[in-house]
Amino acid sequence: MGLSIRRHARPLLVAAALASGLMATPLLTRHASAQLGPCFLDPVLVLSNGAIIDLSDLIGDTSRDIQSVTYTLHVPTGVQVLAEYRTPGPLGKVESFSWTADDAPGTYDAQTTVTTGTSSISVTALMAWVSLGNGGIVSQTVTGTSNAPIPLHLTAGL
Repeated sequence: MGLSIRRHARPLLVAAALASGLMATPLLTRHASAQLGPCFLDPVLVLSNGAIIDLSDLIGDTSRDIQSVTYTLHVPTGVQVLAEYRTPGPLGKVESFSWTADDAPGTYDAQTTVTTGTSSISVTALMAWVSLGNGGIVSQTVTGTSNAPIPLHLTAGL
């Protein structure tokens, strides 16, 4: 008798494998400040619907001036965040993440706020939705400034 995987466990295994692949390869470009170089702190999230969300920022500032980086994600009603992946780095202590399942089907909204001591620092926020089963990659990039929320919106997986 061989090993069997229950039907409902397969999407979780596929999502975990895809998330591991994202962490190991530069499929999606993630950045912090130019002074810090590439940053892999930003959350990569595995969702219960098989999708993966990558949130990241390009911050034109030094790490000493960055006081906080907050990510808020809204996923479709009934979807859960199963896992959050990050790697250690210089901004890890000031980053925070929260989520709520209150969006319409196929709709994903996020807000990034970077708080800095210096006002009006350039911030480019990225949200990417990745799914092997429902259409590949959809992303949005929005440029704003520090000390103000930057909204992101995607429609994917319908």
